[in-house]
Amino acid sequence: MAIPLKSVRGWCVGAIVAVGAISGCQSSPEQQIKAAFKAAFPENGRRVVVLYARSMASPTRPPRGPNDFSGPADEASLRRFIAAMPSEALAEMGIANAESPELFTSERDGQPFRIRYGIKGPLTTTYAVLCESKGVGGKVKVFKSDGSSVEVAADEVDKYMAGEHDVVYDPKSGL
Repeated sequence: MAIPLKSVRGWCVGAIVAVGAISGCQSSPEQQIKAAFKAAFPENGRRVVVLYARSMASPTRPPRGPNDFSGPADEASLRRFIAAMPSEALAEMGIANAESPELFTSERDGQPFRIRYGIKGPLTTTYAVLCESKGVGGKVKVFKSDGSSVEVAADEVDKYMAGEHDVVYDPKSGL
């Protein structure tokens, strides 16, 4: 039995339209990377920690040795560093405006972060960089330089912010 030409054309057109629609719905690899990057920074604490770590390793302040990395001295220094970054890089992290006070505010407790300025040491150490001011339900979220965060009892926060829970990488032990 012969298939009519109209049916073949109709089927081909339908297949082309379907393939076009499916491929048109997918993001480009660049869009997928940007979306994944933005998803990696879902909250202000994580964004500020990453920017803090970038300032520690900034080529504008090259280290004089392997343990000579230092964090910004104060909020003004960190804000200047952030303001000097390309707006595209900030937008990829979900930051609309480097001057925005919301960037330095916790979404959970609505208060400004407590930030540990002037951290000095190797980038291989995991530092507690910032924490919420009040927290929620008796738990305060502490953000670390490795991108992780932990909720701790309010009476433990000062120990984190004093560096008592910093973890130094030791290549001999693997920790």
